Amino acid sequence: MSSDSTKKRRIADDDDNGVGSDGSSTAAIIAKMKEHMICMQNKMDGMESRLSHMDELESRSVHMQHELDHLQKKCVRLEDKCDSLVRGMRY
Repeated sequence: MSSDSTKKRRIADDDDNGVGSDGSSTAAIIAKMKEHMICMQNKMDGMESRLSHMDELESRSVHMQHELDHLQKKCVRLEDKCDSLVRGMRY
């Protein structure tokens, strides 16, 4: 009895020939999945590159904001000094 069931399994496996329900072979499905994986990896690499560039831009932006704040404070001090000199010249 066990030899009959083994034969039936072999025959069923031989009939299947690695063909999926949609007619694709297992090797073709694996190849398609690998292609998809490579495509997704390439997209991820591109996204990592853009993220790195955005991090760099953010860092530069923060630096520029600090520099702007410093220059605005300096401008206010110079305006105050100028106003003081103008008031001093009036008297």
